[in-house]
Amino acid sequence: MQNLINQVKEVRDFSQKIVNIPFSYIIFLAATLLLWKPKYIEIIDASRWVPDDIRFIILDLFNSIYSNLWAIQIGLLIVLIILIVLSEKHIFEFILPKDIFYKDDTVDSWNEFTAIGRLIRIMISLVTTCWIYYFAFNILFNEHNFAQNFLLRDSHKVNNELIDTKYLTLPFLEMMNGIFWLNILFAIYFIVRAIFVLRMPSNKDFLRTNEVLWYPRLNSFQHKNSMGELFETSIYKRKSKKSSEFLLVKAQCSKYGYHSNGINKDKFLNVKKIPANNRSYKIINHSESLSEITYHFDSLKNELQQDND
Repeated sequence: MQNLINQVKEVRDFSQKIVNIPFSYIIFLAATLLLWKPKYIEIIDASRWVPDDIRFIILDLFNSIYSNLWAIQIGLLIVLIILIVLSEKHIFEFILPKDIFYKDDTVDSWNEFTAIGRLIRIMISLVTTCWIYYFAFNILFNEHNFAQNFLLRDSHKVNNELIDTKYLTLPFLEMMNGIFWLNILFAIYFIVRAIFVLRMPSNKDFLRTNEVLWYPRLNSFQHKNSMGELFETSIYKRKSKKSSEFLLVKAQCSKYGYHSNGINKDKFLNVKKIPANNRSYKIINHSESLSEITYHFDSLKNELQQDND
């Protein structure tokens, strides 16, 4: 078993560093090959690698999750909407604990943006990464000829062993087929990306909006300039495969100028809020040391407070 785990780790590292295709989609492509050529399943004989009770527990757990997939996704979506609404109302500023900073340059940060990002990742992974493991495990260990009966055609809706043994229902199997073809599209995208995309390091001065959403925000403050424009300075934590980096980022949240009032075409001089997806996020400073970024953050905050006073 330990040798198998080590081999899996080697394949994962190879897929990330050399092939540039996510490890989960390497597994998906291999499982799809077995779906196309079921005779290879007997040659591999994966059942001898995993004890019967472990196989049963894993398959039963997967089926419990995916038989209630839509209920789980709807529940997560409702929680996500609630978090976004409360975030827009700035409710979390009053109910979440304050950040705790440690001497080793780590911090325990409570913020709604981390929760929102994680919920989104969970919802996506339920139909991508997690589903791929469910699919591959059934291909290798299911006792109801999963590979021969998974893909639904008109002839497979009758005398389908998965349905006849009540292992899966027809609607459930149809849903699984839909997710399968969705992941086929994702796999094609990753293959095309691996062929055409060259990844190289870059020292850029700005963050994209979609990047900011994935980074935990550790601290922030807002201030206005003489024209009433609102700016927000924040500390973000960016993780990579090798290390973590802390970013001091400044974003403009509103802009003074001629803006329409939305009722007619007349324009007036006023301050208008910039939508979050249109804001620019300038990196003021970055370092692997949280204390360095925190010192810079506090200095800017005190300086701006003195100017306002």
